[in-house]
Amino acid sequence: MKKTSFSVIAAVLVCLLLVSLAACGEKSVGVIGGADGPTSILVSDTNGEATLIGEGKYTFDFTATFGDGTSSVYTVSTDEETVGSALQKLGLIEGESSAYGLYVKRVCGVLADYDVDATYWALYVNGESSMVGVDSVKCADAESVEFRLVK
Repeated sequence: MKKTSFSVIAAVLVCLLLVSLAACGEKSVGVIGGADGPTSILVSDTNGEATLIGEGKYTFDFTATFGDGTSSVYTVSTDEETVGSALQKLGLIEGESSAYGLYVKRVCGVLADYDVDATYWALYVNGESSMVGVDSVKCADAESVEFRLVK
C-alpha cells in the first residue's frame, strides 16, 4: 500500500510540474530513480541553462565538458557526503573501483577509456585541477565540480 501511495503522489507531482512548465517555455521533465522508486525530479531547459537535479542539504554546480567543446550543466542538491556518491546516485557518472578510488569512465553517458583511445575524464573542483578522486571530494567543500573529456 505504501508503494502505491508513493507512486500516486510522485505521478501527481510530475503532472503538476509538467503543467506548470508548459507555461514557462520549452522544457523536458523526467524522473530519476532506482529500485526504491524515484529519487529526484529532473528539469532540463532546452536553451542550455543549468539543469536542477536532486534534493538535499548540499548544493554544487556540476559541469560535464565533452570533447567537442559542448557541455552539460547541472545544479546538484544532495544529502550524500561525497561528490562521487552524489553523482553516482543521480546517474551522472559511472566508473570502476580501483586502488586509488573510483576511476570515472562515463560522465553523462559518454565513455572515456584511456586503454582504448587515450581519453579520460579530468576532474576540476572549484575551478582547480583536483588532487584527489571524486569519491574523496566532500560535498560541503564543493561549490563547482567539472569533468572535462581530455585526450
